[in-house]
Amino acid sequence: MKIDFEKLIDSNIEKKPGSNWHSIGITKQTNAKLVEIARELNCKKSELVKLALDNLINQHRKFTDE
Repeated sequence: MKIDFEKLIDSNIEKKPGSNWHSIGITKQTNAKLVEIARELNCKKSELVKLALDNLINQHRKFTDE
């Protein structure tokens, strides 16, 4: 499945975080790269991570359905 970065470009709009947030552990290097990509796309890092994780979950579903 292809990640659609077009959905993220210029989506850096302030949103109030909801109570459904959960932190994940990532390395400082991975975080720095995510921050860099989010700046390039003008989006929130959380939206970038959500898109990546949603794609991973969808790929897993397809894999387990086979």
